[in-house]
Amino acid sequence: MIGNTETKMGKRVRNIVRLTDEERSELLELVKHGETHGYKTKHAQVLLALDENCPAEQLSRKEVSKVYQINLSTVASIVNRFAKGGLLYSLGRKEWLVPHIAAIASSEAPEGRERWTFRLIANELVRLGVVECISSYSVGCALRKMNLHLVKRSKNYIVRLTDEDRSKLLEFVEQNNAKRHRIKYAQVLLALDVNCPAGRLSRAEISESYQLSLSMINCIVRRFVTEGMVFPLKQEQTKHRRKVDDRVETHIAAIARSEAPEGKERWTHSLIADELVRLGVVEHIADYSVGYTLRKMNLGLGRYIVRLTDEERNELLEFIKQKNAKKNRIKYAQVLLALDVNCPAGRLSHAEISESYQLSLPKISNIAKRFMKEGMAFPLDQKNRCRKVDEKVEAHIAAIASSKAPEGRARWTYQQIADELIRLGVVESISATTVGMYLKK
Repeated sequence: MIGNTETKMGKRVRNIVRLTDEERSELLELVKHGETHGYKTKHAQVLLALDENCPAEQLSRKEVSKVYQINLSTVASIVNRFAKGGLLYSLGRKEWLVPHIAAIASSEAPEGRERWTFRLIANELVRLGVVECISSYSVGCALRKMNLHLVKRSKNYIVRLTDEDRSKLLEFVEQNNAKRHRIKYAQVLLALDVNCPAGRLSRAEISESYQLSLSMINCIVRRFVTEGMVFPLKQEQTKHRRKVDDRVETHIAAIARSEAPEGKERWTHSLIADELVRLGVVEHIADYSVGYTLRKMNLGLGRYIVRLTDEERNELLEFIKQKNAKKNRIKYAQVLLALDVNCPAGRLSHAEISESYQLSLPKISNIAKRFMKEGMAFPLDQKNRCRKVDEKVEAHIAAIASSKAPEGRARWTYQQIADELIRLGVVESISATTVGMYLKK
């Protein structure tokens, strides 16, 4: 029973609870099973305790608050929710809102809006005073339960095929080499043709016959109307890789091996394509064709490209022959030699290097990156030497490490000691690794 707001001399008095026999039975059943959320069970117990029609003795709100360990404002909220929306609202269920949501969703959209959205419906419910607050998610759940979906009102696309179009589609359907989904698109268009002599099918019938959703059928029709016969017959227009002759391949390889343009870190497929056009080698070439040619010639443009001089190549070859060199450093040198784009014997691909030297592809990329940044110092740095520290700096490191840690810190870290040395002007630069090596020593 909804309602239950008493009035006295025209003034609004607080809400009261009067349950019908049916409502009382439902609440007792809910409390008995207790299968729902705990708070809903407690809400049911509060309503039963405050029921004025209860055969047993009614409790006051203060007594209910003490018995069920909830504050008076929560008790008042439960009662107010019951008075406003009945049991469904007071127990936290949204079913009572379904008629309100359905009415708004089926009405005209607000001015300046093409359709109702979940958020707009939620705001409208609050504006009308149906609820104090509701999320757009709750609105969406209620609409889905009613099987009411807020579909954007799109243009009503209609399929009108000419005799020529119909013949093309029929021939396409009969092809053995056509892709299945493309054949299905053609069949859908033939079935929806308003000019079909045998009569068209409805979208629901097509959906059932061809096992397609209505949204997919709408998409097929929209794409046909906007793109024309190109859409269903796209299989005949598959992208063929543009063949590049030997002369163009030679130019692509030469450009890829040369220095990058000024202001650019490296050559890209687009830059090489532009350069070929600028040099008059070709009138036009796609970036994709450049990339395919480079991969075919094993000249893929990574972010970091290894270009060794003759001197560097000889130095790495001598380093590999050393007996006292560390194995990992020798492997780095071997990888760099294999990646060298200027190698007379030709370079290996990352995949081939990975298989030969048992290294992951990210590791190979990291070796190339470090070489580009650090130069020959990286592969030849056999010993992981740290910078030598003189006695003056050593004394400062020891003094800082034994002093009180910075505010908010439990202890000094290597990086903080390095920063403190620079701040004090002891050194211009020092790494945390150097500080750590000294302290460990």
